[in-house]
Amino acid sequence: MTTFKIAIHRVAFIEKPSDEPGFDWEYFNSAFENRELDVLELCNAIYLGFAYCPWMDGKRKVENFKEAQHIAVDLDTGDKRADIEELVRHPLVQGYGAIIHETPSHTPYAPRARVIFPLDEPIRTAEGYKAAIQVVTELFDGADPACVDAARFFFGNGKLGFYQHTDGIWFMPDACLPVSELRRMARLRLQRMRAQQQAQTQSAPNIQPSDEIMPLPEMADRLRAVNPYAMHYLEWAKIVAALGHVYGFAAFTVARNWSDKPGKDPLSEKKWRSLIKDHPKAAGYGTLVRAIKEYA
Repeated sequence: MTTFKIAIHRVAFIEKPSDEPGFDWEYFNSAFENRELDVLELCNAIYLGFAYCPWMDGKRKVENFKEAQHIAVDLDTGDKRADIEELVRHPLVQGYGAIIHETPSHTPYAPRARVIFPLDEPIRTAEGYKAAIQVVTELFDGADPACVDAARFFFGNGKLGFYQHTDGIWFMPDACLPVSELRRMARLRLQRMRAQQQAQTQSAPNIQPSDEIMPLPEMADRLRAVNPYAMHYLEWAKIVAALGHVYGFAAFTVARNWSDKPGKDPLSEKKWRSLIKDHPKAAGYGTLVRAIKEYA
């Protein structure tokens, strides 16, 4: 397994210590050690209750940011959006997610979790890291938009180890989110923001102009109302290709699930890539919007 750069705190906590009066933040912020871990080693640290954050050059603060090779998304919703079984079906998790773990404040009746994506290379500026976190966070319904600063830390969950609750952590040992994919997602985000400002695109019913490039989970929900076998094969192929053109590799699971039907061969990744290559220009976001408008 490959390793990635992440800082781990020197002290493990079972309970969330910041809730205690008189908690020594000065010591806490100075006690992170820059490490290189693989996914299983980070899982073990979280399971035992060690906090984690990006690499720092000294005390944990934005001014001391050194580099980061992970993105963590905080879901403190207290509902199914933060349930591990629900999160593993998220398209970005299925493509690149490495770890999902319950937080110390999680309960069976109010789920709370974090999703961690290791990166294939470090991000070495605080501004770039913040922008990358924002891009990923916006893809998760209910994710905390405030948890995007470059010095953000998260507590592990020592309760998992203390109670030997292995169901509270999920992992994929070799998962990794390429920085090139992050850049592509950032370009889509910029397009979406420009579309919101201009509001000049033609919308389908229930799709506002400000949603020109909607997040992938929302697009997946919209396509569930579209019967892939109620259209000509060429139209189906353009829609599948459009998902790849607009959303990249993370959309493969969405395309496959949308196309899946009992008695039919499932969409293979090889077939999906060939469709993307065969429709280099004709299939884009407009193809998806038109499908929702005409076939839903």
